[in-house]
Amino acid sequence: MEIYKQPRESFAVLACTLDYRLYANMHLVPDKTTADLLNTDKKDFVPLTDVRLFPPGHDDPPDPTSALGRTPFFGLNRAATLWVAGGRAPVLPEITHKEVKVALIFHHTMLAGIMKIPTAARVTDHLYTSRPFQTVFNARLYPMAEGQSLSEIKAAARFDFVVVNSHLATGVIEG
Repeated sequence: MEIYKQPRESFAVLACTLDYRLYANMHLVPDKTTADLLNTDKKDFVPLTDVRLFPPGHDDPPDPTSALGRTPFFGLNRAATLWVAGGRAPVLPEITHKEVKVALIFHHTMLAGIMKIPTAARVTDHLYTSRPFQTVFNARLYPMAEGQSLSEIKAAARFDFVVVNSHLATGVIEG
């Protein structure tokens, strides 16, 4: 039985909140991106299917024995979502966008990669005037530890792109 008014495509994603990591399927309307779905004003919860819940962490994939549970359906609260890896990335025209190296800090994690922003904008101005969920390409996930310099930490995971909730980031580093 089809529950959607429009056809959807299913994509494997990793969604992270402060409390959980969720490995699941996200269902996108053709030609819409992960960021489009997360930035919608219509709904506070994003439907995920075939969800496996894990505690917070940096190992990808996680140890299967650390799973907290599995459910066929999960409503992901957008306001609690730190970032989502996977789904569909946007294709932005290079004429109107420039690539900028960024690192966003979330709790004890740093996500670093390339953000495509309008050519005349600075990163902080772009984030201030944009929707909360932004795409970071060639993303690397770094666990942060007390007493360790940011230049010393090693990537724990890599993703083609991650959609970050810039409103929940502690801060952003440009360059």
